[in-house]
Amino acid sequence: MALDLEDEELDDYYDIFEETITDFWPEHWLGVDEDFEALKDILLEAARNFFEVHPTFHGYLTLCSLEPIRGDLHAVLLANAPFSRATALCAIKVFHHSHSLESLQTILETCTHLFESHDTSSLRPAVDCLLKHPKTMQFGMEFIQKQLQDSLEAIKVGFYNTFKLDRVPDAMESLAEISSLALKSASRAERVKAWVKDVLAPNIASSDPLSLAAMMFGFPPPEVEEAIDDDEVAAHFLETSCATEFEGLKETLTVTSSRPQLQDLCDLSRRYLVKRLAELLSLVDDMPPNARPLRHKILSTFERAIFRELPWIQLPDIVSELKTK
Repeated sequence: MALDLEDEELDDYYDIFEETITDFWPEHWLGVDEDFEALKDILLEAARNFFEVHPTFHGYLTLCSLEPIRGDLHAVLLANAPFSRATALCAIKVFHHSHSLESLQTILETCTHLFESHDTSSLRPAVDCLLKHPKTMQFGMEFIQKQLQDSLEAIKVGFYNTFKLDRVPDAMESLAEISSLALKSASRAERVKAWVKDVLAPNIASSDPLSLAAMMFGFPPPEVEEAIDDDEVAAHFLETSCATEFEGLKETLTVTSSRPQLQDLCDLSRRYLVKRLAELLSLVDDMPPNARPLRHKILSTFERAIFRELPWIQLPDIVSELKTK
């Protein structure tokens, strides 16, 4: 049965309850209660400092749920993003979540130099968001065009650094001769095989993971006169006066594709190039209906750039032959 108490009676009830509880309240809790706010401020300050150094989307949501500092966190991300890839990627998630179009555009403008090939899937939601708004659509399309051109340049580096560069000009001139032959004729098939064999660099340079990684960063492969045995390399170091410092060096110097460190370099340089290109072209394909005329312009411009930079791609039999090598 509920008690029907008047306001005055209810106040008296609360006073009696508080006096009763106070009699059983431990004295040490009084000090803890007084310092609680100070402790809370210390912990929040530590959390904010940690977020500045190690920003994450989860950390952002947690801090915003504890105190109203959303604007402060946005300012931190904008200030630090150009100097840290992790911060830039976190900022993209945060600004996409908060639907901050201007901040998204700022991050994509100032942090492009930090993004890697496998970051395209993380950039896609941000670019897609910009494309759907009239104010930022133009920037989104320009960003895609620049990324497509950058992807083409990366693929071009990957191709040309596996070619004998001194033979590339003559090989480009001979493409017209190949294209004039009947597509499935025996003479054209022989000419294509000879073209690919003539233009490709020796396998010893392309199969060495260190050389491959160097080529993908724009360094030419080293000229290899003759292969040096790992035993000879280790013996050379062990014959020095500091032989004890080089014990076990043979294993360190052995270069194989199974070494995970070298695999990472090769994978990051090559494996995501096609995936990145596919993501960008998919973004263009998903552009809103009101941007379809510009979609055609982007694709046609990119197609012309591909045929200009990689003209042999127009010849399917050369592409097929390259794939087998």
